[in-house]
Amino acid sequence: NEYIAWFFSLPLYLDLNEFRVVHACWDGKEITFLKDRLPDAIMDEDFLHQSSKPGTKEFKAIESCLKGHEIFLPQGLNYVDVDGVKRNKVRVKWWKPINSETYRSIALHNSMSVPDIKVPLKYLQKLICYPPDEVPVFVGHYWNSGNPSILSPNVCCVDYSIAKDEKLVAYRWNNEKQLNNANFVFQECIEN
Repeated sequence: NEYIAWFFSLPLYLDLNEFRVVHACWDGKEITFLKDRLPDAIMDEDFLHQSSKPGTKEFKAIESCLKGHEIFLPQGLNYVDVDGVKRNKVRVKWWKPINSETYRSIALHNSMSVPDIKVPLKYLQKLICYPPDEVPVFVGHYWNSGNPSILSPNVCCVDYSIAKDEKLVAYRWNNEKQLNNANFVFQECIEN
């Protein structure tokens, strides 16, 4: 009960004018819905119940903000992720301008096993792109590895898989509008 009460005290996102924070994806349309539905960005019990029901607006907003966007591969196609799980959807780089793309080029983790075939325009048109003129947004969720680097000039992920013995990563923001790899600080995981 204590943990549940604590979770009910946490905001789903932070919009602090000069920068933003969200778990996985800043989707302006879904954030606007959340601002209207939960003015203080704090989930209540009714919202929690609605967000667990596929097809509701609450479910869609939570899926977007806490997991990011995914698109299905063409029927019959799949790939195997780094954990050996067979997938028929790819999580997309929501910070990347969308042009003529292949599933591999928009996949969050460009595994060679993701099909390198064109994504139909009707699916591309449904994807969002975080505008390059928006304030910086900081996310986690994506379990990166290697040297920390920004995702785009105004999008930064600080999740570098500390739970998988990688790094604990932070970004020292100095009011800059264009993020800089030099502002990452991190600590390698120390073995027990």
